[in-house]
Amino acid sequence: MRKIALGTSAVAIVLGGCATPQPTTLTSYSYASEQHSGTVLVEETIAPSAFGCARDWREGKQYVPTGIHSMYPFKFEVQILAQGPGKDSDDISVSVPAHRANPVFAKDFQKSVTWMLGTESNGMISQGDLFYYPQGYFVRARDLSIKDNTLRLCLGVDRMYVPADTLGGTDEPLIRLDRLTIPFEGKSGETYRYTLQGAEPVTLTVKVDVK
Repeated sequence: MRKIALGTSAVAIVLGGCATPQPTTLTSYSYASEQHSGTVLVEETIAPSAFGCARDWREGKQYVPTGIHSMYPFKFEVQILAQGPGKDSDDISVSVPAHRANPVFAKDFQKSVTWMLGTESNGMISQGDLFYYPQGYFVRARDLSIKDNTLRLCLGVDRMYVPADTLGGTDEPLIRLDRLTIPFEGKSGETYRYTLQGAEPVTLTVKVDVK
């Protein structure tokens, strides 16, 4: 069950070569997960754009490769580099085929992480509470189109993590899920930059080519 924690506010996102931060909508809520440990705090942001993605664009039927040639003979090569402060960038690029049914393309870059919290030692044996969750990025894409050499798609980037400085301070660390929707509109091969907001902001460098 989702519990609304906050309303909306303005945050800054840098788009393309723009020097002035542009406002976007931020919505926060939390929920108790049934798939892994702990409570998840979700912060959703929507990047500014000349068009908008439908509110439920992520919730459609997921794309399943069949080996059958698509009736729309093109695909978007979406290069995404995610970089946090002082860290190497993570390559979370995806190749998104066009499809007449317009399914949601999804790719999971997450890895399972397990911690032992509240550890107590009794001689050679240590006991504690097992804390586990999927850490990393999850990418979704949908609604591909090309018009007058302009490429459009709805692109979603999620990042789940627990800030390192919170792991030792509590027996129930709060899991963060930062979620950005990008109504992407741009030229093939051009580079655009966005900020994935959260406790640990990440810069996303995005470039889309059509094949």
